[in-house]
Amino acid sequence: MRRIVWMLSGSLLLAAQGAAAADAPSTLPPLQWYISKTHRPHMPHAAARLDSQGIHLLQKGKYREAVRKFDAALKRYPKIAGLYQNRSIARMALGEYDAALADINKALSLAPDMAAILYWNRADCYSAMGKPDLAVADYTHALTLKPDAEARAHMQLKRGRLLVDMNKYDEASKDFMQVKDYKPLSAQAYSELSYIATMKRDFTGCI
Repeated sequence: MRRIVWMLSGSLLLAAQGAAAADAPSTLPPLQWYISKTHRPHMPHAAARLDSQGIHLLQKGKYREAVRKFDAALKRYPKIAGLYQNRSIARMALGEYDAALADINKALSLAPDMAAILYWNRADCYSAMGKPDLAVADYTHALTLKPDAEARAHMQLKRGRLLVDMNKYDEASKDFMQVKDYKPLSAQAYSELSYIATMKRDFTGCI
């Protein structure tokens, strides 16, 4: 189980490893749910309708039902990468990491142009599986693919936290120093920098 980010200001965060309970609320970034929408003009109408229904169920936390919608779409349209992508998110939320990983890899084989978001998702999956080295490698690769500012900040925050857990404080600090300039995540980045300063016994660096 990941350490607790200790700052007692507003957003005490516990990032726990292990299987998620079925249909429990997820902390997956909402923007990851939208990836197949960007490919929806290329989808047949029936696939787009099932995809939209699945995304709606994802957003309501009904992950098992969402999987069934994506299953139904993929049964008819097995070569649409966005459907595998969205099903992988539902499966991760259910703790079905091996199945999620298979979906992500299938999507990568079908749509290399989706690589940035898919490597991000695969990194999240590896992290949940307790494979931090593989997760860090995938976050790093995804960051070379020029994601937008929001995606970059989320990935650097996650990579930095894994690096902290691996006691690689200097590398983690570099990530958090960049994330702090992205306002929606700046408080979390400052909290992490303070944690690192405490672990290094550098109390002048506490924020």
